[in-house]
Amino acid sequence: MANIGMRKVFIAERVASKTYNVTGGLASCGHAVSVNITPTWAEGQNYGDDMQVDTDNDFVSASVALSTTNVPASFHETMFGNTVTASEGSTNIVHNKDDEPPYVGTGFIGVEKVDGVRSYVASFLPKVKFREPDCQLNTKTNSITYSNPSINGTALAEDDGDWKIDEICETEAAAIEWLEDKFGVS
Repeated sequence: MANIGMRKVFIAERVASKTYNVTGGLASCGHAVSVNITPTWAEGQNYGDDMQVDTDNDFVSASVALSTTNVPASFHETMFGNTVTASEGSTNIVHNKDDEPPYVGTGFIGVEKVDGVRSYVASFLPKVKFREPDCQLNTKTNSITYSNPSINGTALAEDDGDWKIDEICETEAAAIEWLEDKFGVS
C-alpha cells in the first residue's frame, strides 16, 4: 500500500461514548495537510527456565499530530475549550488558562494506491483531546511561505476498547458517508 494523499478532517464534540454533537451537520476543520498517529503500548515479558517464555502488550493511548491549513474560529470552542463570540464583522476568541478542552471525535480520509487502484481510507478516532497549537507568525519576504498549524492531542480508547476504526472505500464520497455514520449524522 502506498499512501498518496490526505483529504478532509472532521471534528465533533463527544457528548457520550461514541455520541457526538453534530447539530447542523458535520463540518470540516480547514483543509487536511497531514496526520501522524503514534500508539503507546504497555509491554511486559515473562521469563522462566533462563529464557523469555511470554510477552504481552496493551494499548495505552496514541499521540495525534494533526496539521490543517487553518483552524476555523468556530472550532476553537469544540477543540480547545476557548470562548468564542461572533459579532457583525468580527470574531473574538478568548484563550483562558482554565480552558478545558473537551473530548472530540476525529475523522479523516487517507488516499492510497495499491496495484494502480486508488482507494480512500476513512479513519475515525472516537475519543481525542487536543491541545492548542503553537502560534508562529513570520514577516513576509520576497517569497510567500505558508505556515500551517500543527495540533497535538491524545487519543484514548472508548468504553468498548476501540481507539481507531478504519474503512477502505472505493470513492471519497463513500468514505465521507462512512465517517458521517460514525459521527451519527442522519
